[in-house]
Amino acid sequence: MSKKDIYVYDEKRAALHASSGSSLRTKLIGVTYDDLVGLFGEPVLKPEDSGDGKVNFEWVVDFEGETFTIYDWKYFDEADYVKNKLGHDGGISFHIGGSSYAGDFEDWIMANKGKGVNYKGEEEEELPF
Repeated sequence: MSKKDIYVYDEKRAALHASSGSSLRTKLIGVTYDDLVGLFGEPVLKPEDSGDGKVNFEWVVDFEGETFTIYDWKYFDEADYVKNKLGHDGGISFHIGGSSYAGDFEDWIMANKGKGVNYKGEEEEELPF
């Protein structure tokens, strides 16, 4: 997969526009906040952006021509829990939303989490110490 097949929104207005009309497609099992930051960078939407408090963190990603969202759901005012505990026990952690089949995107996340590969298709630099 080349880096042109994945685009991560980093501007809030564009992310909200791109993700409009998405709904739950699947749930990630055992994926942590740090796994997602490692793959996609910092979330584009944060707790202060959620009007109803149902989502603390959200990434908006175009994957192979389809737009998907990755988000926590109904951990009201629990941003620290989401960052430090959610998914660490191997259970359901984040949700994937979209308007089409999300299985290939889910598979990509599971195959690449924790491997030092980011959405640009590049390996992260190893520190010399």
